[in-house]
Amino acid sequence: MQNRCYSQTVYYRRAKRHLASVCTLALFTLLIENGNAQPLATAQIENQRLWLYCPGEFIPPQLNYQPQFTPSPQPLDEQETNITADKAVVTEMEVFELSGDVQVTKGNVVINAQEMEYQRSRDVLSAEGDLRLEADNVLILGDSARLNLGGSGGAPDSSQLDQAQIENAQIWLPLNHLRGEARQVRLTAEQRIYLTGASVTSCMLGSNDWLIKASELQLDKQANEAVAWHARLKVFNVPILYSPYLSFPISGRKSGLLAPDVGTSNTSGWEIAVPFYWNIAPHRDATITPRYFEKRGTQLQTEIRYLNPSNQGKLYFEYLAGDNLYNQDRSFVYFQHHAEPAAGWRADLEYRTASDKDYLNDFGGDLALANLDYLERRLNINYQARRWRARASALDYQTLDKNLSPASQPYSLLPKVRFDTSLLPVDHGLQFQFNSELTNFDRDKSLTGQRLDLYPQLQWPLRKVYGFLIPRFSAHHTRYQLQNNSPDSEQNPVRTVPIASLDSGLFFERNLHWGSAVLQTLEPRLFYLYVPYRDQSELLVNETGREQVFDTAATQLSLSQMFRENRFSGLDRIGDANQLSATLSSRFYNQQGKELFSASVGQVYYFADRQVTLPGQAVETQTQSDVLVELRSQWARHTYTSAQFLWDELHSRAGRGSLNFRYKPHQDKMLALGYRYEHEAIDQGDATLIWPIQKRWRLMARWHYSFKDEQTLENIEGLQYDSCCWALRMVHRRYIAQIEEGEYQESFYFQFELKGLANVGNDINRLFTEGRLE
Repeated sequence: MQNRCYSQTVYYRRAKRHLASVCTLALFTLLIENGNAQPLATAQIENQRLWLYCPGEFIPPQLNYQPQFTPSPQPLDEQETNITADKAVVTEMEVFELSGDVQVTKGNVVINAQEMEYQRSRDVLSAEGDLRLEADNVLILGDSARLNLGGSGGAPDSSQLDQAQIENAQIWLPLNHLRGEARQVRLTAEQRIYLTGASVTSCMLGSNDWLIKASELQLDKQANEAVAWHARLKVFNVPILYSPYLSFPISGRKSGLLAPDVGTSNTSGWEIAVPFYWNIAPHRDATITPRYFEKRGTQLQTEIRYLNPSNQGKLYFEYLAGDNLYNQDRSFVYFQHHAEPAAGWRADLEYRTASDKDYLNDFGGDLALANLDYLERRLNINYQARRWRARASALDYQTLDKNLSPASQPYSLLPKVRFDTSLLPVDHGLQFQFNSELTNFDRDKSLTGQRLDLYPQLQWPLRKVYGFLIPRFSAHHTRYQLQNNSPDSEQNPVRTVPIASLDSGLFFERNLHWGSAVLQTLEPRLFYLYVPYRDQSELLVNETGREQVFDTAATQLSLSQMFRENRFSGLDRIGDANQLSATLSSRFYNQQGKELFSASVGQVYYFADRQVTLPGQAVETQTQSDVLVELRSQWARHTYTSAQFLWDELHSRAGRGSLNFRYKPHQDKMLALGYRYEHEAIDQGDATLIWPIQKRWRLMARWHYSFKDEQTLENIEGLQYDSCCWALRMVHRRYIAQIEEGEYQESFYFQFELKGLANVGNDINRLFTEGRLE
């Protein structure tokens, strides 16, 4: 031990000024920084599922890899270098010969070897025997190494063109779950790494289920580029791909081909897509994808993305020239833009257009998309101040179904302007709020016009720990300026509706001991609403003398709706009311404040008929609403249950209901059940199962059924096999495209994933984690 300490002291004193400039150690940050692109904790969480089926540690325990993950506040090249050795000999030529478990430490980088020789005149360090280099995310083993430390003394030779050269190297990157071998590793002063006779895989040591071999591999951090010459991909030792030249990014993005997508469907036949990624600039890129359909032809898909300091967005474009099944050119465009040009300002734009009404049916792949009659285009500009906010928006549509009559099409809002204040304090606890809205409604061959609505509100909230009481007074003052209306109706009608309400509630709680401490609350709430009747049937009358509305519809009864001042959405109708909403809620919380269970029941009691109606609807005369029950439960671990139920007392039947259950004990295990019912409209069930059937096999199934129509709307069956370093997924999907026609579409997807490298096939992994396709 004394000899070891003495050697360390002598060597350090005589060579400290040279060894403090060991720039070769800094070059190893090429490997370290590539592996640590994400925080350690984040990377470990993301990798946990991916490498779930790998036996044991990726780096064999006998190698005793123990990285230090505590980051240093200093850059690596500014940190102190420490050297220890069992024996040190200094010759007259200023050659330091170190032997016996030599170790060089700089920050989190550690180099070990049995023997090292440092030539001070040439500033060169040579290492022999059991060479080992380790850092946060790299472990390199080799037979020998030669490190040029950058000194100026002595005559340079060819070896000084390299900063480091390691022979017969084995490399591990544990966070990336990659390992490789190279006959020789060279690191240059230009921050390039050359690997000769290289191979790389993510499989465990001794198992090369897939392997990429290259005669030479170059890593250039400054260019963010990795280049491989004569690259061969072997799967189960069978060569399946050869490329004389491959280029891909070290980290982040780089132009090049991506993994192909392969699939088949009964309508389009076999399809294959080969995406090309174009890294235009650090803040801008594009993906250009030729996609060939066996029965349709070739489609070009293009996605352009940009990210600037104050804005971001993307443009997506699809074009299919001469669809063989549709006999015309077909296309789809989507543009999205978000901007925050200054403090408080925000703008959002979404634009969509399709060439024909069947495009989303043929290429959208989703029941909801297939039944769209029109596509939205929307622009919103917002400004948020401390006590007020303003918003200007425009909403337009592309009508896909040309057979829709103008009366069946939605109105465009060109534009819609809002100005709202927050709750402003007034004397004696009073609060004032003001909302206003100006909208221009436009539609071909229809009644059009502008609507201005002013909505002042005054309230006096009284709040205590045991409850609250909030009297509130407000009014809607609405003015129209109409075009193409009935000659017998007023062109500029005006409506003023006062509103009075009283909201109140109490809070009770008690402690329960059901195995553990539980807090139960009891929360009764009463909300009285009075709105006098104002005849609004003559506000909007079109040229044919028919009553209509611009943007107003009836809302469905819910707990939140019971406490709103208007039973309609939109401002063309302000419902008259003389009613009392009563709810009773109870919640259960554990000691950590997590809600375990909640139950609510509510009903509205009407003291007068509701005379304000939508066009064509009768006056509502019932004296009470349906009884509403809502339940939520997270009491059992890994489960979530929710239910909503409306009981129609007048007809003694269920009016509307839904039930959802989800059990997810693990990321790879899920059972979800759902049911929706609405009298004479909807009666559907949905079930999703994601479950391992053996250690490496996982089953996925989804079933969506309409009991009303007695037909399956969608069924999906999938099977996944996972090994340590690769996975295979196969999915069959059959779904209905048009409910009225009962026509089904069928497709088959497959994906072969080389873990840590790339996927070959459709990106269907989301299906095996969330039970849905994007």
